[in-house]
Amino acid sequence: MSNLEKRITVLEQVNPEMDKVIFIILVGIGEVGNELVHIYDNHNNHWHRELNETEQELKDRATAGTPRKEGSVTMLFGKTSKAEVS
Repeated sequence: MSNLEKRITVLEQVNPEMDKVIFIILVGIGEVGNELVHIYDNHNNHWHRELNETEQELKDRATAGTPRKEGSVTMLFGKTSKAEVS
């Protein structure tokens, strides 16, 4: 079991009735400080940041749109970019 899986298991045991969402933001070398522009989940859902949408609004939209099971941890993966938001 990986370290991340162990931490998720502990989170689920601490408060099993509460849904949890973990964001994992993928940042490459030299990309620190770039804007979050894309989020995806392991159900093949994708969310692209829209014009005038804040990073938090993008996160909220992805959190609301991803399928979740009660009492489980949902992982969403984000990508950053210097590119303009579409």
